[in-house]
Amino acid sequence: MDISKYPLHKLTQFISAIIPGFFAILLFWLAHPHSLDWISQTGFLGYRTRLTIAVLSCFVLGFTLTAIVSGIAGGIGGLVGAVQARRPYQPPHTIKTAPWRDPVWRTALKKVLGGDAPDDTQPMSEEIFKMREEFLRQVPNDYQRNLIDLQQEKLKSEIDDSRWQGWYEQYHQIAIGKRYNDAPFQIAINQSLQFSLQTTGLVLVVGIYFVPAIRHWWCIVPASFWVLTAIGQTYYALKAYSNRWSTRAEQIEYLSSVVVGQKAQAQNA
Repeated sequence: MDISKYPLHKLTQFISAIIPGFFAILLFWLAHPHSLDWISQTGFLGYRTRLTIAVLSCFVLGFTLTAIVSGIAGGIGGLVGAVQARRPYQPPHTIKTAPWRDPVWRTALKKVLGGDAPDDTQPMSEEIFKMREEFLRQVPNDYQRNLIDLQQEKLKSEIDDSRWQGWYEQYHQIAIGKRYNDAPFQIAINQSLQFSLQTTGLVLVVGIYFVPAIRHWWCIVPASFWVLTAIGQTYYALKAYSNRWSTRAEQIEYLSSVVVGQKAQAQNA
């Protein structure tokens, strides 16, 4: 059985959810020392049953906490996206430097799209348009016809640029998703453990206010570290999502793999 075909990051998320659940129950027990005595006082439960109940309780509570923290992070991302969406619309051709005009990326996309790819043109700036318009004035007899042709050429270049931008946005979303969904086994485990420890740190930071027994430096420092790590990673993820240049290389790699897959299918057909 090839376990690499399974979504390992999701599997490790389930297993590592026990960590924050354990510390949440520990905080509850420290705040209410005799609240869990009924488990040990129940005579008809064996130690295996008690252990199973403890593990399941840690898992359910920990998974709930990680889901809440994940939902909060997603809400922050949605809020940032809503704020960005309220910015005035900027047509793609008015952006002076854009990743979808990169010749290497365009070449990779043209290999995937074939004849459906937009024409490989560059948007005409207002300065270039005015310079060419002034040049056309030197030929007054054909000025109107040439001016219409120039305007159509400018409009077509803007439409082509908008189509390239649309394709780039589509593969930008794919590249962002592949960072988290297709992570190697070691990275998937590392990400899941980090997220569980970050959730645990948040639980401990909140618990410090309610449970005086954990108000020690050896508890505050690690908890604060993981909370700050979560904040930093969330900020980095939002910056990477907003920065369209951040996925250019990943898109080229992905498009190249698509081309290889298309060639393999053609050979097998």
